[in-house]
Amino acid sequence: MVYNKTMNISEIRLENARYLANSIGGVVAMSVRLGKSQPQVSHFIGGNPIKNIGNRIARQIEEAFDKENGWLDNCHTESSDMAHNALSIATKKLTSWLSH
Repeated sequence: MVYNKTMNISEIRLENARYLANSIGGVVAMSVRLGKSQPQVSHFIGGNPIKNIGNRIARQIEEAFDKENGWLDNCHTESSDMAHNALSIATKKLTSWLSH
C-alpha cells in the first residue's frame, strides 16, 4: 500500500479497498465477498473509479474482511497489518483451545 501525507479519506479508502481486493484475487473475488456485481465494485475500486467509497460501503467492506470499524479510513503498513492478522489468528486459536 502506498500512502502520502496529502491523501484524503477517499484516496485512503480506495488504497485500502484495493489492497483487500488484491489479497483475495481481485475485483471479481471482492464482488462475490460483498454480494455485489463486478461492475458495481469496479465503480469504486477499478482502474478509473467513478464513485468514491462512502461510509456505508466502507463499513460493508470492513465487515466482509473482519476488519474493525474505521479500518478502511486509516493508513496501514503491511507489517502492522501482518502483526494484527497474526494476533487475530492466535487469539482465535487460543479461544478455540480454551473452549474445548
